[in-house]
Amino acid sequence: QIVAQIDIDPLLDQQIKNPTTRKELLLLIKEAFNNSAKYSNARSVHVTLKKNQSRTELNITDDGKGFDLTDNASGNGLANMRNRCERLGGTWQLQSAPGKGTQIACTFHSLS
Repeated sequence: QIVAQIDIDPLLDQQIKNPTTRKELLLLIKEAFNNSAKYSNARSVHVTLKKNQSRTELNITDDGKGFDLTDNASGNGLANMRNRCERLGGTWQLQSAPGKGTQIACTFHSLS
């Protein structure tokens, strides 16, 4: 019963032609949804993929219960998402706190 809001810039969607890049982005987003459904008790998840000047930004935010990063940041799902982001040349940022939900940001300087 999670409401998903997905906001992908249609022009950016057309610019990303490489099938491996598209697959990695899709799997990264899928893992975030999976984590939200299994662990967060979130009511909503918001995904945005947009161009911001010369960077491409992927942001995934949920309104779930959040977690203490020092206790849970080493899970396989989070590690896989971070690896996917970095394989695409992105920088990874994870923010969460108990009662505050979770935000994942992956910033790319070039995607093809």
